[in-house]
Amino acid sequence: MVYCGRPSRGCQMCRTRRIKCDETKPTCKQCAKSRRQCPGYKHDFDIVFRNETSATKRRVNRGLGTKKKSHDQITFRTGYNNDEDKHNNESRSLAMTYRGEPSSSTILSVPIESQALCFFISNFVCKPRIAEGIGAFEYLIPIIKVEPRDSPISLAFAAVSLASLANRPNSRSGGLMIEAMTQHGKALKAINIALQTSITQKTDATLASILLLGFFETLTSEKTNMLAWGSHIDGAAQLTKIRGKKQLRTKTGLALFVTVRDQMLVNCISASKAPLASAHWWINVQEPSERGPDAFVAAISLRVAELRFEANDLLANSCRTPELLEKVNEIMKRAQAMDIEFQDWAERLPKDWLPQPVAWIDNIPGGDLMKSDIYPGRVDLYSDLIIAHTWNSARTCRLFIIGLIIRCVAWLGLAADYKTKPEYKFCHKIGSTLMTDIIASIPYHLGWPMDENGDLKAGDISSNSCHARDDPVSSPKALGGFYCIWPAFCVTSSDYATDSQRSWVKGRLRLIADLMGLNQARVYELRLPSMVVARDGMSPTPPTAT
Repeated sequence: MVYCGRPSRGCQMCRTRRIKCDETKPTCKQCAKSRRQCPGYKHDFDIVFRNETSATKRRVNRGLGTKKKSHDQITFRTGYNNDEDKHNNESRSLAMTYRGEPSSSTILSVPIESQALCFFISNFVCKPRIAEGIGAFEYLIPIIKVEPRDSPISLAFAAVSLASLANRPNSRSGGLMIEAMTQHGKALKAINIALQTSITQKTDATLASILLLGFFETLTSEKTNMLAWGSHIDGAAQLTKIRGKKQLRTKTGLALFVTVRDQMLVNCISASKAPLASAHWWINVQEPSERGPDAFVAAISLRVAELRFEANDLLANSCRTPELLEKVNEIMKRAQAMDIEFQDWAERLPKDWLPQPVAWIDNIPGGDLMKSDIYPGRVDLYSDLIIAHTWNSARTCRLFIIGLIIRCVAWLGLAADYKTKPEYKFCHKIGSTLMTDIIASIPYHLGWPMDENGDLKAGDISSNSCHARDDPVSSPKALGGFYCIWPAFCVTSSDYATDSQRSWVKGRLRLIADLMGLNQARVYELRLPSMVVARDGMSPTPPTAT
């Protein structure tokens, strides 16, 4: 798969005749005028990326009889099996050279930038499993195809592509990260220039560039440092607000809007910040017909972020006046009502949205949880990676809801030990169930799909390819690991998780960081909600009646 630069959108007949096509659909006027049959137009993906497999094989075969150069190689495969997905072509493979120790094989040398681009597209843009979309960055294709190579989006795309490849285990010693940092610096400068004028700051390309810079921090951030990622997401949210409703008129604009909203929610909930705009604006800017089951999760997550921000100011106050006690009690009741909404949402979901238990694991061979692919207990399968991601977004949001309820119970001082209260026991039971559900979803994210016989099957997580084997079953992409980071972190930091659950999830996060190259998965220690309870000075004495 080779990037073709700025493409011509003309029909194939006009391109063969080397005349300008007027691009009228379904048949161009040039063909109609000359009484020729118009062959139609290629899809955007095929215009930008050309299948060079056959040509590559011919060049390699010619080279076998002449020069014998020896290189190690990275093999990228991008296979697709859904005929209805117009973004994908037939299965194809491309063998690419990468700098390493000499071997006995002879292979065609391909620029490292092309290797990085192919790797990023196969992991984050190509369609994951049987999802209806084509990946987390599906909006990039229509933007990049019309942008010059020195544009902010092209520079940011080069930076994240190089960084994603540089973080893979067999690529870390080749100096790729230095080049990625260089491209990152150029992208930052170009984006800052684009933000200076009202016209360029509102374009899809500028917003997509900022999101790519945020993802660059996901790839390269060191352990606990998420400030840089958060600042990019804050900037993207501000720009989205400026762009207004007009951005939703195109498919690309809508995809960018949803991406910004989802990442802003994680940023706000994790940092206890209020969303830039009201929940009403972020949800009602979309037409009701455009909202699916995931829209509810986004809507209630926005309300939870607003409620937590409001509660923090109240719970930080050590002066427990009757008025303040009433306000905190009201916060608790609102949180309890939100928890009921989550239960109602789960009960109303269509059948294809429900997780399917497909295996029960009794024990782990060798007993090393940190290295085990599966945790003892239930393993769930989902019909779609995006559905699995939506479920975990709902679960993590619910964790923060019950955490807020516990904080309110403790602050109100209704018992010497808040853990003896029935509200705590109820919330702890829900939290334990959520831990089990999130853990049961992780194997699916990391490559344990069902094969054609209906059996659970392991994927090759360390593979650089889009598909681990030459079979029709999708293997894990780094996209699955990317979607895993936030819910997995919520498990490791939760009071409701057992020590063994926490240990296993830490092992999965380490795998995501070490093998998939997503450094944001580096684990850091928190305990929620107990650490927040202690921080707010809980264990108060109830106020004396007057």
